[in-house]
Amino acid sequence: MRRYAEATQDDFEIRENGKAQTIDSFKRIVLDSDRFDVDPVRAQPITSLEAMNREAARDDVRLITIFLDDYHTRLGSSLAVRQPLTEFVQNQIRPLDMVAIMYPLTPVQDLDFTRDHARIIGAIQRFEGRKYRYQPMNLFEQQYERAPTEIVEQIRNQVVMTALRGLSVRLGSLRDGRKAVIYVSEGLQSMLPPQLRSADASMPGIGNPNAFNPMAGENDPREQTAMAFSQADLYSQLRDVFVAANRNNTAIYTLDPRGLATNEFDINEPVGPQQDQRMLQASTDTLRVIAQETDGKPIVGRNDLARGLGQALQDSSSYYLLGYTSVKAPADGKFHPIKIQLSAAARRRGLQVRSRRGYWAATAADVVKADIADAADLIAMLDEDPELATEVAAQVAGLGERIDELEEGALFSGEYDAGAAVVTISAGAGGTDAMDWAEMLLRMYLRWAERRGFSTELLEASPGEEAGLKSVSMLLDGENAYGIMGAERGVHRLVRLSPFDSAHRRHTAFARVDVTPWVDDDVAVEIDEGDLRIDTYRASGAGGQHVNKTDSAVRITHLPTGIVVQCQNERSQSSNKQTALRVLKSRLVELELEKREQELARERGITQDNTFGSQIRSYVLHPYTMVNDHRTGRKDGNAQAVLDGDLDPFIRDVLLRRTAEDGDAVAES
Repeated sequence: MRRYAEATQDDFEIRENGKAQTIDSFKRIVLDSDRFDVDPVRAQPITSLEAMNREAARDDVRLITIFLDDYHTRLGSSLAVRQPLTEFVQNQIRPLDMVAIMYPLTPVQDLDFTRDHARIIGAIQRFEGRKYRYQPMNLFEQQYERAPTEIVEQIRNQVVMTALRGLSVRLGSLRDGRKAVIYVSEGLQSMLPPQLRSADASMPGIGNPNAFNPMAGENDPREQTAMAFSQADLYSQLRDVFVAANRNNTAIYTLDPRGLATNEFDINEPVGPQQDQRMLQASTDTLRVIAQETDGKPIVGRNDLARGLGQALQDSSSYYLLGYTSVKAPADGKFHPIKIQLSAAARRRGLQVRSRRGYWAATAADVVKADIADAADLIAMLDEDPELATEVAAQVAGLGERIDELEEGALFSGEYDAGAAVVTISAGAGGTDAMDWAEMLLRMYLRWAERRGFSTELLEASPGEEAGLKSVSMLLDGENAYGIMGAERGVHRLVRLSPFDSAHRRHTAFARVDVTPWVDDDVAVEIDEGDLRIDTYRASGAGGQHVNKTDSAVRITHLPTGIVVQCQNERSQSSNKQTALRVLKSRLVELELEKREQELARERGITQDNTFGSQIRSYVLHPYTMVNDHRTGRKDGNAQAVLDGDLDPFIRDVLLRRTAEDGDAVAES
């Protein structure tokens, strides 16, 4: 009986993006691959779809799919791999295990898992590779039989990637535990060498002037560059496969039937040796990447295929299921690395760990789509089970608001929209009321940021003589912060009974909101040191004992543009200077963006009024209460709620209006 290492939950530590995570669930799965004396009752033949689904969900069953990629396997390789696969089924598959055979064009809903070894071996023995053979064998292939070979290869790649992705989803629907896919292929090619390109795939060589030139493309830098870019594009397309496999706990073991291959092309194919080696490396690289990104292993460049196949079974026989809820709970569609470490005590016991490298997060759109689908399923079941009404109501609640948020997120396509923003509020006309108004706007944006889960950091604040703020700058960080906050750029007007007027008369005050992107340090912006005037002064405002004792605050004036930036947030002068320079860089980037917008406006015949008096929004607190956005016409009688941070409806309307205007401008150009 094979012995497997034992570990407890305390032996593991999970980090995502370098941050420690709390393990919520822990389960050990151990199956003895050496035991074939399984109770016959437990290994009953599968005679129905219901039985297949029921048996596949069992923890003591290994679920294996052998994917025979005839599109990317030569005939000779397919004949050679039949025997190793047959011996694998005969010698290593237990009676309780379930195996399915799949081809690129096999519908995932027709995936047929069986315990009948004779059926499995029969399917393996019928495997015939068709790599670089383009004669159509079904109606689907007849649709593109006269297409160029390059197009046919791209279609074949897409078919295989779609099949692998669909297979992973199907396996995930059967159970939560580990599933293994043995992907038999010589690897995917992103492009063909010139010698194999043809204007008509059904008749190789037709229309190809380089067909008989043995050195075509051998040392052509254009060919090398094109291959590099096409390979990168292929990996990008494969990302969806990795996402589906990781989300559904499916490990893909890639098996190259060529074994220890020394060349990609046959001697009768006029491809030079350098190009041959590049293509061979590219094809094996895809197999290695697919396996590594899905927690499988590549069985590549080795003649002992049986040992590699045994590894797939061993991994499926002893493993741990660790579950956690991400601290960040990302919904950005990006890759998030996961690192699982063993405790010192576990390492001393000789334990080692291998796990997936990370996962591609679902997007907010993915989550909403899934919730909509779940709600639709529940609604369809209401007739049979009216008691589901409460659950349906809970599922549907909030979907409308989340869809609005998705629509908002789709509006951001600018170069810096997704990043952080520097928000500067400056008091305008209105004296002390204007300075108080600037502070009120700061409070409004801080509360709004808190609602959205954005982080804020005060960079500089210049207090007014009597009250409020002359100016204040803060860093706003969160998803699409710059793109969203751009809707607030402009002059804001306040009408109220002034608390600073002894007669308590109605006053009007103005404040301007400027928004610039918080650019990375590596963004190239030329700043000549001779164009800067740097002043230091004592910081003012809150800051404890350190404030007003040293000249730590920094003011930088960019002489060519007149831009002035200040920073007093940091405790040292050097830190404040560094931050101020970065703010200056952001302001210069914004200045360049404004120039582009003005140029586009002139081309479109749009007149822009950027004068201080052209307010974008009015906040009236007397004689009535009303917030009125002059760009969209949106009004809200609950002015206090808006000042408390309820800004999203105003912002969304502005963004939608801008998108519509851009669309009209494009249509007219």
